[in-house]
Amino acid sequence: MKRTLVSLLLLLAVVALATAGALYRRSKVPVVNPPYIPPTLLTSEQRESSGYALNYKPAGNVGGEGLFASTLAGVAVYDGGGQDILYAAGDSEVKAFDHCATPRRLVPSFRVSLPPLSIAVNAAGDVLVGQAGQVEKYDPAGHLLATIGKGELGRVTAVGQRGQELLAADADGGLIRRFDADGRHLGDLAPPPVATTQPDDAAGVARFRIRPGGRLAMALLPDGRVAAADPINHCVVLFDTAGRAADVWGRFDEQDPAGFVACCNPQDLGVLFGPGGPALIAAEKGIARVKVYSVGGQLLGLIDAAAFDPANAHMAVASDAGGRIYVCDTQRRTILLFAQAQ
Repeated sequence: MKRTLVSLLLLLAVVALATAGALYRRSKVPVVNPPYIPPTLLTSEQRESSGYALNYKPAGNVGGEGLFASTLAGVAVYDGGGQDILYAAGDSEVKAFDHCATPRRLVPSFRVSLPPLSIAVNAAGDVLVGQAGQVEKYDPAGHLLATIGKGELGRVTAVGQRGQELLAADADGGLIRRFDADGRHLGDLAPPPVATTQPDDAAGVARFRIRPGGRLAMALLPDGRVAAADPINHCVVLFDTAGRAADVWGRFDEQDPAGFVACCNPQDLGVLFGPGGPALIAAEKGIARVKVYSVGGQLLGLIDAAAFDPANAHMAVASDAGGRIYVCDTQRRTILLFAQAQ
């Protein structure tokens, strides 16, 4: 009886080891996605059956390759009724282009005190520059108006303003920080319990989980709601105007383009204005691509990886009133332009 039991246990051990080995070997085999035709290359008949409401085609770039010597950090568009300006942030400078001109001409640019990590423009045309440890606010002529959050912020990888309230996505702190017009800290936007969060301290403050050196993406919708990326959980959190987490959508999926792939996506968020908007623009790394979602999370359009350098770790995005999408190709240090296909 004892010999039979020992034999059975040995057999079970052998089976367990064989199964573990098979699972290990399988984990080492890269997942290969089935090929599909990028919507940007579809014929009009194929587009009708592709399931995407919006389709895009390459429409050139802004400023050519090598727009900055070493780093392209962000892009923002100000549609000011005759004073339409596209801003690009990189190195320690903000460059501005008249994006209505053909070709787009460089207009007066200005230096900033620290290398930019993000950029946005408020309704008055003032330029907000997110940096490591602070946000700088400049008028359109490049005069420094204010420095906000100094000593209270980590790396500000997204920035924006709604009304008199400035919001800074603090990637080191894992929170979206809120400041008033005088720079006073008003509170934070934190992820909801349904997301995998990490406690801050004994008080149990929840934070977005951001890998060291990673990005916390954010976009401000025209109605005052805030969309934030929860990249560890491959989802987007939508905050209402009162700061409550009102909706969460997204999933990990290596087959369906509606899902997010690889580690820590989406990396960047923006708002699509104009035809088809308002909607959310999401950029991914791993498979470098840009997608357009309804605010509620329905995939509306995709700019496939064929359009981008695969080494892009992040690609800041923006749009203009005509529904065109601007994407920072950080490897080539240029801003790619995509127009909606008819």
